[in-house]
Amino acid sequence: MPFQPKTCKLCNAPPVNHNRSPMAFLHILIVDDHAVVRKNVRSLVEKFSDWEVCAEAADGWEAIEKTREWQPNLVLMDINMPNLNGLDATREIVQRDPHVRVLILTVYAEENMSRAAQGAGAHGFLCKCDLAENLSKAIEALTRGRNFLSAAKRSVIGSIPQLLNHGVFPAGER
Repeated sequence: MPFQPKTCKLCNAPPVNHNRSPMAFLHILIVDDHAVVRKNVRSLVEKFSDWEVCAEAADGWEAIEKTREWQPNLVLMDINMPNLNGLDATREIVQRDPHVRVLILTVYAEENMSRAAQGAGAHGFLCKCDLAENLSKAIEALTRGRNFLSAAKRSVIGSIPQLLNHGVFPAGER
């Protein structure tokens, strides 16, 4: 059976309309256990007319359920949450639907965290300290099929050429 792209429950748009901008009709699930963080991320996302927050979740279990219900193209996922952490939720979401892209948003800049995120199936890693400056760049990279690594994370890791060879593009580099 040929691949049938899912449509948004809100507007019936395909996940990415390639006849328009690569970011057209992007529906985003925001997952963080802090309401103030979800609110701030939502305000950054809503600056773009072709991006829409379709739902929010406060823990990993809720993220899995909202992903099933709303079928977002992109999940913005915190790591450290109650009940089910973001890495385990990412693993479950990507396993159930490999077309969903996951961007990890975290305060952790340690190399082992970015490796764990990649191992869980995440497509990007963005430090929360970089949100205002790099969230749109990270989302754009993920919607174009690329991976993304936060600039703050880049300074922690010594082997950027190795990461570039694996499709991870640090902020500001193409």
